Amino acid sequence: SASSFGEMSVSYNGAEYKVTKIKVNKKKRRIQIRELSGADQAVVKEIRKVTRGDRGLSFTVNPYYVKASDSVVVTKKKDGSLKSVKVMISGKQYKSKKSEWSYDIDSGIITFKGGNLGGSYKI
Repeated sequence: SASSFGEMSVSYNGAEYKVTKIKVNKKKRRIQIRELSGADQAVVKEIRKVTRGDRGLSFTVNPYYVKASDSVVVTKKKDGSLKSVKVMISGKQYKSKKSEWSYDIDSGIITFKGGNLGGSYKI
């Protein structure tokens, strides 16, 4: 949603409008502006056209670094190895893929690696 990206505004013909609704293409990492506050329909239509498809606003995703203060839920197998790891991010549970973490059974430390998660967590 637009709140995930912070406050955005658009300047058009000398007037500034606040962005109220966007459409996010997660795969191509592009944003299309869908609605502006206080703008007439002609301006909104033009902004939609300008930010459509590959001409959309690009964004980058930085990995979330797991800290000791974060809530992490793990499920263990009978042999003590981990079956699944879930991290609470912004009030929502994110189930990490097995390729995103490694676990040292002796020290009890989960090391996160990859594009979505980073850092480490001690169980």
